[in-house]
Amino acid sequence: MKPDISVGLDIEKMMGPVEEWAGAALADEEYQYLSSCETNAEKTKMFYRLWTRKESLLKCEGRGFMVEPGQICTLPLDRANGISYFGDVYGISSLEWQGHILSVALAGKIPRILVREITNIGGYLREKHGNVFGNSCFHA
Repeated sequence: MKPDISVGLDIEKMMGPVEEWAGAALADEEYQYLSSCETNAEKTKMFYRLWTRKESLLKCEGRGFMVEPGQICTLPLDRANGISYFGDVYGISSLEWQGHILSVALAGKIPRILVREITNIGGYLREKHGNVFGNSCFHA
């Protein structure tokens, strides 16, 4: 990666319920998207996915919350061309991992998240799996 490319990362442990503050934290379009989830578990996952996308975007952009969180929309989730924010374009990818949601924003391109879990089995290090998750692939 080039040293002059901005990156933002946010990770949150999923804890529910999220209904109480989702209305203030999400843009109207995001809230409608969240409301379409059928179960509370799906709503919790989706809320944290939307929230970490927002946080990673703001960290990548570098100015933080210059507007209320509900005024920032990171939909659609599968946007291949990135999200426009304050005149610049950012790519955002998300991943669910062991009860957490991780989102990464990258200025100008869609980031890929590579996951490798290394375990020590019988004194040998073994790679359990290595998967690449992009913007349109969310491990749920």
